[in-house]
Amino acid sequence: MSALVTKAAQLGLSDCVQFMPGLEYPKLVELLGTAVAGLHSMLDEHFGISVVEYMAAGAIAIAHASGGPKADIVVDLPGKGEDDKHTPTGFLAQTKEEYAKAIIKVLSLSEPDREMIRRAARIQAKKFSNEQFEHSLSNAMSVFVEEMNRRCARQRW
Repeated sequence: MSALVTKAAQLGLSDCVQFMPGLEYPKLVELLGTAVAGLHSMLDEHFGISVVEYMAAGAIAIAHASGGPKADIVVDLPGKGEDDKHTPTGFLAQTKEEYAKAIIKVLSLSEPDREMIRRAARIQAKKFSNEQFEHSLSNAMSVFVEEMNRRCARQRW
């Protein structure tokens, strides 16, 4: 963290950047709810729960175009209606230049366009909620239990 603080000072950003290590979760959620965007740059992260948290809080995700964020999280939602246009749930980037373009894009969006992405992102984030996990696990276990009951019934004759 000290390297980041030093770098911010070198860039003349000390007055614009605030580092908050060890933040309590409720405060983190509160801050994310006021953020325009959340930046995630980890290469090949297997999942990306922080990206899901950005999206659920309403911050537009700008994530690395690899691993879980690319495969499962920051994906366009299918269109509905006549034009069948897909709705982005955030932006993916790999290079410094792509990240810079994504940041500029998010900051340049009109408020209605930002809100459209936020809504889509919240829908996408719900796919990774505890409720969805419990529902999916319950369904999978039901199928498993039914199959085991069938197999046991066949062996009893």
